[in-house]
Amino acid sequence: MDEVAIIVGELVVTGRSTDDRELRRELESNLQELNDDFEKTMIAPMELVRHRSFEGGFTDPSACFDAFGELERDIFPARVRAGMGVGRLSTPLRESITVMDGQGFHRARSAIEEARRVKSNLMINTPYDDRDEMMNTILSLLGIIKDGWTDRQWEVAGYYQSHEGITQTEIAEYFGISQPAVAKILSRAKIKKVESTNRVIKNQMKNLINHR
Repeated sequence: MDEVAIIVGELVVTGRSTDDRELRRELESNLQELNDDFEKTMIAPMELVRHRSFEGGFTDPSACFDAFGELERDIFPARVRAGMGVGRLSTPLRESITVMDGQGFHRARSAIEEARRVKSNLMINTPYDDRDEMMNTILSLLGIIKDGWTDRQWEVAGYYQSHEGITQTEIAEYFGISQPAVAKILSRAKIKKVESTNRVIKNQMKNLINHR
């Protein structure tokens, strides 16, 4: 099989974390929603593999990146960290991600170890070192921006990112605030920079497919 994208992730425990069982249930529910949303691009459903950890596999690296972004928004105010690896499988496709293995898994585990070390939300490890350096540098800058978001910015910016084509007026109606207030929140969240950064990463991910 061609190279696949593997994501290995975990809940990040912070002082704001709620009840552990509740967090686990919420993570499990969010993973099921991702499985429904990204089913066509998955090699197997995303699963909880340990107490607060999860794994998933995708045929499209850009879909893997999108899935992490969606999970990050949906799980807030809890936080997640992940490593993403790209590589070939060394086992046949199975119904469960937990009984598969290969280069992508090894790279994803290496990536999450690096993410823990540098305190990044997401790190990427592919067969292309030059691209990895560029993408991880961009992800670090993106993380700095998002780490500075207030709760309100996470809510409004997350809703904006989750609803393609939505207008600021529609967002204002949803949150019961004014359109200028929405514009101010998105501006302070540097949403345009976040969007352009995400596009750069996704384009690099799509180029990985073209180089197979």
